[in-house]
Amino acid sequence: MKVAYPVLIKQSGDDFLVYIPDLDGYTEGADLADAIEMARDYIGLACMGQENDMPEASTYKEAVKKAKKNNDIFDYSDGLQTMVDVD
Repeated sequence: MKVAYPVLIKQSGDDFLVYIPDLDGYTEGADLADAIEMARDYIGLACMGQENDMPEASTYKEAVKKAKKNNDIFDYSDGLQTMVDVD
């Protein structure tokens, strides 16, 4: 089953930090392409074996709202917004 989730990516120093609001997941990459690849890996592993129980994808607006609620350590809400798909 193919699904695409909104992902927020924000550079911090040399790293690209990634937040996947629908899974409350975090990862990072050495550059933007690596960050997107790491997000795809995270989503794939988090959803493995849950084809019928995967969370519904949020809109960008909902994803940013979740990020604003969860900004204790790092604020992703003004980061780059993209969709990352996984099959």
